[in-house]
Amino acid sequence: MFSPSAYFVVHIGRETKAMLNNGGPRHKRTGLEKLMNMEVVWCVVILGVLCLVGATGAGLWSSSFANVPFSVALNPEEKSPLVSAFLSFLTFIIILQVRI
Repeated sequence: MFSPSAYFVVHIGRETKAMLNNGGPRHKRTGLEKLMNMEVVWCVVILGVLCLVGATGAGLWSSSFANVPFSVALNPEEKSPLVSAFLSFLTFIIILQVRI
């Protein structure tokens, strides 16, 4: 039998030695996976730059033909070059997303 002065202590939780030594799961990635991740990031950056250039060009094109009766804007009712540039940006994302 146990005497009243004998105690058992059970250590559970995050402060135990086993939990403190556990750094979590290690994510093992090969060099090829790291390279592919960077390539995808660069493709997204290039896509963004191409879309910005295209949208800027569409906005300038729309503003140069704002006074012409037959407008070449994407939305004939909207004459604002900013709206045309925004719609062109979204259009270029859809068209050029094949790069990714």
